[in-house]
Amino acid sequence: MESYTELEVQQILQRALLRSQKTGEKLSRAQVEEIARELGVSPEDFALAEQEWQRERELQSDLTEFIQIARRQFRDGLVTYVVVNGVLLILNFLTARGITWAIYPLLLWGVFVALDAWSVFVTDGAMFERRFQTWYKQRQQERLTKELQQKLVTTATAVTDRVGKAVVGLTDRLTQKLSQKVEQWLEDNKK
Repeated sequence: MESYTELEVQQILQRALLRSQKTGEKLSRAQVEEIARELGVSPEDFALAEQEWQRERELQSDLTEFIQIARRQFRDGLVTYVVVNGVLLILNFLTARGITWAIYPLLLWGVFVALDAWSVFVTDGAMFERRFQTWYKQRQQERLTKELQQKLVTTATAVTDRVGKAVVGLTDRLTQKLSQKVEQWLEDNKK
């Protein structure tokens, strides 16, 4: 009977999964969990691995979004640079019959555009990593703030509903008591 190392098992399973993906089959979470159990992976280890995988997937998605935002902002800045400097060059040419003073903003601003391009398109440096981490922390704060706001709204709504029901119930009981007292008073005064 043939036996395999852990690495060989991983490689075989990866190839098998790739083949099943080519046929369009998708595995449910329960199926993946069952496969893991059959391979001797405890439910706790599976849950931890799944959480880790989800965090990595979310981080990769955030990184992709960060890159798209940075490139869109760069593109917008580049369009502004081209339009403004184009207008300056035309004005300079029309007033001085040549290009004299417009070259200075073109070159100075161009240096900053080049630096911005470098920071946007070079994605494997420390500067890019710092920018991403700053953006990511801000993004996480925004997500947590939004979640907290949603929970507060949900809680406030639930509390308001409960208070409203309690007030209605109390009002009903008071109305009944008052009606009984009025009826009793009317009966006492008839006699």
